[in-house]
Amino acid sequence: MRRCMDWLVRGVDGLTQAVAISVGLAVLSMVAIIVYGVVAREVFHRSDIWVTATTTYIMAYITFVGSCTLAWRNRHLRVDVLSHFAGARLGRPLDAATTAIATVAALVMAWLSASFWHDAWATGEQDWGMFSIHLWIPYLSLLVGSMLLALILVLRTVLTLLPPAWGGLPGSADA
Repeated sequence: MRRCMDWLVRGVDGLTQAVAISVGLAVLSMVAIIVYGVVAREVFHRSDIWVTATTTYIMAYITFVGSCTLAWRNRHLRVDVLSHFAGARLGRPLDAATTAIATVAALVMAWLSASFWHDAWATGEQDWGMFSIHLWIPYLSLLVGSMLLALILVLRTVLTLLPPAWGGLPGSADA
């Protein structure tokens, strides 16, 4: 069982590393697009509406898909005042409880995003902007990101509940 867990953790580490690299590339491309937009507007007095649409979709990708990497490494935004004062003895159960609560929220978000994506797919809803692309394409960021986040948080919850001898989690005290 320990070997299976180690294999699973290494696989998720690799997946989240690949996601982190893709998010980094998305940030770089968004910066380049914004710089182009500013130069086009301020230097050449041209307005490119595609800059806004493109950066909006890239930002959605960065936010939703990138969240799984932060959650896996325990670097997502959270309030840790209670765990700070709880001490080491209550730290692990408190971490398990907060991760379980976040998991429930992520599962609800995954369910709702699947419904949202399916609605866009079924109705053929399109963007009103210059591209007029089918919105199910950019909505994939929400769907994939929320599903990855839910998967990561379920795994984190399970691994938090296992004894520390089975291996630690990335970003946790017993890692």
